[in-house]
Amino acid sequence: MIRSLFSKFQIILDMNTKLLEKMAVMERALGGEYIFDKAFLESSVSEANQLVYQVIYSLNTLTENRYSDLFDRFQIIKTYLEDILSGGLGPYSGRLTLPYPSIRLEMWPLTGFFSASLAEFGQHLGLQAPDGFVITTTGIRSFLQNNNLDHKIKEIADSLSADKLQNENALLTDIVNNSDIPKELEQAILDEVIKLSDRIGKNTLLAVRIDKVEQEASNQFIDIFDVAPSDILNAFKQCIARYIVKEAESLLQQISEKEISIAVAVYEMIQSKISGTVLTLDPAHSPLQAAGVAVNINNSFHESNEVKEKEEFFSVQRFYPFEPVESKILQKEATKRLPDDKHSLSIMDSGHRRGSSLLRKDNIISIVETAMAVERALGKPQKVFWSQKMSGQIVITQVKPLSSLLYDDISENDSIDDLNKQLEKATVLLAGGETAQMGVATGRLVHVAQDYSYKVFPLGAIAVADKASPNLSPILRRAAGLITETGSSVGHLASIAREVHVPSIVGASGALELLKEGMIVTLDAGECKVYHGIIEPLVRYGSSGMELYPTDPEYITLRQLLRWIIPLNLTDPDSPDFNSTNCQTFHDIIHFSHEMAVEELLNIQTRHKELRGIETRRLKLNIPIDIRVLDIGNGVVNLAAKELNTDDISSLPFKAFLKGLASNEMFDQQPGSIGLREILSGMDKTYTALNTPPEYAGQNLAIIAQNYINLTLRLGYHFNVINAYLSENPNKNFIYYRFVGGFAYMDRRIRRAKFITSILENMDFKVTVTTDLVIGKLKIIDRKYMELALKSLGELTAFSRQLDVKMESEKDVEDFIRLFTKRSKNIFLANRIKEQDQACSK
Repeated sequence: MIRSLFSKFQIILDMNTKLLEKMAVMERALGGEYIFDKAFLESSVSEANQLVYQVIYSLNTLTENRYSDLFDRFQIIKTYLEDILSGGLGPYSGRLTLPYPSIRLEMWPLTGFFSASLAEFGQHLGLQAPDGFVITTTGIRSFLQNNNLDHKIKEIADSLSADKLQNENALLTDIVNNSDIPKELEQAILDEVIKLSDRIGKNTLLAVRIDKVEQEASNQFIDIFDVAPSDILNAFKQCIARYIVKEAESLLQQISEKEISIAVAVYEMIQSKISGTVLTLDPAHSPLQAAGVAVNINNSFHESNEVKEKEEFFSVQRFYPFEPVESKILQKEATKRLPDDKHSLSIMDSGHRRGSSLLRKDNIISIVETAMAVERALGKPQKVFWSQKMSGQIVITQVKPLSSLLYDDISENDSIDDLNKQLEKATVLLAGGETAQMGVATGRLVHVAQDYSYKVFPLGAIAVADKASPNLSPILRRAAGLITETGSSVGHLASIAREVHVPSIVGASGALELLKEGMIVTLDAGECKVYHGIIEPLVRYGSSGMELYPTDPEYITLRQLLRWIIPLNLTDPDSPDFNSTNCQTFHDIIHFSHEMAVEELLNIQTRHKELRGIETRRLKLNIPIDIRVLDIGNGVVNLAAKELNTDDISSLPFKAFLKGLASNEMFDQQPGSIGLREILSGMDKTYTALNTPPEYAGQNLAIIAQNYINLTLRLGYHFNVINAYLSENPNKNFIYYRFVGGFAYMDRRIRRAKFITSILENMDFKVTVTTDLVIGKLKIIDRKYMELALKSLGELTAFSRQLDVKMESEKDVEDFIRLFTKRSKNIFLANRIKEQDQACSK
């Protein structure tokens, strides 16, 4: 039976890994690495469905159908995916309104590109953009149908033909006065206004904009500005009325009648003192490959010659350090106040005079950095509209793809030769690792720790970290590139990198040592190389764009599908919300299933009483611990005798653990110093044990297979479980460690828990502590580090065996950490704690 349970667990591991790999393939297609078509999408979803179903089935077999409701969650998500594949808009299609925080870029067929792009950049990429909500195409359709407006265009066009000007005003008034907003839609709009006011301030004025959804770069906006929140319903009807009349005019001009497909954006008005645009690739300066920044003091976006004559213009490098290379600055009087309230002769902090440019250099660079982040996310050159708030903050107010522009053509032989020559001479600082997201980036290197605040990360810099931790996800919203020493291309951080198209390498050993803080480098993520300095031909080559852009239909479908497959919402197994009913994606389901399967194996001896009578073999050790071994699949060499030696063990994780456990330096066989207090405490335990079998009573049992160990240790009064899987595939590997109990009073046991916690955290375990209960988890790690960690756990088990009675004060915690580190063979751990001590002493 135990073999059958373990085989179900292995199936869960295998299916889990296959789905993660499938997700990575789909994401790499999203990142532009593969060309794909609808057949690819259909086969990928079909395969994902099968894998998730097998995970759920195996989990329920393992747990006697304890999680059968997962089948219901699976069916709901599967239905969403099938709807999207068939051309539907998924589960949001019935929503009349949607707030910006819940909108993603791929939802623009429902929300319009204007709102979808502002929501993507402002709510999800960490850039500054107005907040708001959208009345969806579904909401608009309900309004039009309720008032029969969608069938009145021809009738209105006939009325306009008689006397256009007079009839236009009358028609506008008639539509506004005689149309009713359906009650459900009206309530939805008012609810959104209240929520938006809570987010941006109750007195903030709003703007209302009609957005045609059939095209991403519509120029046919209809706007109403400075709308009080209380007047939103009237402004909405005014906007629709203007659109209807405009459509009628188009029909009058013999433009063919089309189905109305619009959304209405309601967003906060930006009170600006200056505004302008950025062409992320300015065709007027080709082949310079520069961005063009236009600055307009009158806040006008009309592209007339009169407006252009009043604009200042800056041509700026498209990559770090974003230096201005050309400018057109209008003549001004020396005493004229500029937007930052200085005048041109003002002395600045640098000691230099302000100059007469409307924008300071740091503002220009910030605008171009922001615009390039937009281009990176959308995969092609953009026209980015921006405003500078009264506070000085730069805000994106609109983006518009420049689809007619091409990047510099570097396919010519001369250009390729030039690139190759420069690469031959270039200094390679680092080579290795695994591509998480392809692309080329230049910038300054910034070392980031796991607790680094993304708010202080320099926009456009390249982050270097030791681990590919999900904690670094916010930094990707600001970074031009990412390099980590560990991690996998199917990990969470790699997934985020692909989503935001940030060139990234994971698993690049030695990156922190080789890539010094502050260096200027060129990162070629596709080749897994980092060059010293800026290699301009390589940057241009890396900017050659993607075959498929984020606004193409296939791309939108893939993003819509992945929204129900990849996001991981259930991240904390200790949270009360970590349950099957909260699984919103396939990733949630397999993560939840994996955790529950491991939990089942952790408790296998208590939940499966039949194991108590099962035949096991004794393991002979050079230390006084009696461990019984149950081999469930190639965990012991074939010819092993009934009593086992350590050489008979072929289980990879058990062998690694035993190396540490049997260490003479760690296994102190001298009795601990026990005070009267502990003796009295122990007497109480002994009495309790005699009358009620303690919770942790029983033998030390190791259930092992070639790649697996479930080890239960009951050493004195503490209870220790190590559950681990070790293989060549990092995505399958994990270690779960649980420790509780002791002989001493609770205060000393808690100190031992602190000691264990410190050791585990320094080995990158995620640790939770409840009084003297310590739970540590380590997942998705390579075999080499996994073996090192298991050996250290063996050392930790031996070292901490009687440590609770020795923990007389808080100082003992630090003293025993140093002693353990001194005796441990884990160099990585020793160095980590040494660094901590040095940091504390500064």
